[in-house]
Amino acid sequence: EQLHYVRDSRAASMRSGENREIGLVIHEIANPFNAEVMSGLSDFLETENYLVSVLDSENDAEKERRNLKAFIAGSRSGIIWVPAAEVLDETVSLLTRNNVPTITFLNSFANSPFDHVGIRNAKATYDSTSYAISLGHRRIAYFGGTGQTYVRREKMRGYCEAMADHAAGTPLIWDCEDTK
Repeated sequence: EQLHYVRDSRAASMRSGENREIGLVIHEIANPFNAEVMSGLSDFLETENYLVSVLDSENDAEKERRNLKAFIAGSRSGIIWVPAAEVLDETVSLLTRNNVPTITFLNSFANSPFDHVGIRNAKATYDSTSYAISLGHRRIAYFGGTGQTYVRREKMRGYCEAMADHAAGTPLIWDCEDTK
């Protein structure tokens, strides 16, 4: 302490084979929801003695691949990945070929080979739409975004299924810009 010595974790991990750093690649760091998620994730992993490094792909599939490649090159012990709207096949191959423990978080994608932690968007939207129907509402519309992201598709699926299951009329989906 008196000498302000800081242990070189890279040298220690080379010796022990253990790395306590997790890479988090997120699709949009500027989103206030994502900031809350990153804070909570970082706080939790800190209690487990892990350090979290964060890179923002800005919802760009090529930048996302480069960010993941940088974490692989930096020998992170694992990666938590919030996929962008479009996921490149070469990104999936990069992660699987390099055997990096990876989980997708919040967003997923079709045929993902990775474990996933997220929100059950279709069920949540189904339940909320069903609740509105149970209150007697019949003219129910879905508002939310313009892109065809995984999350939006799942929410629309839940809404449409609830409308069909309760014979509540034709689904009405209104595109609207996401705002922050």
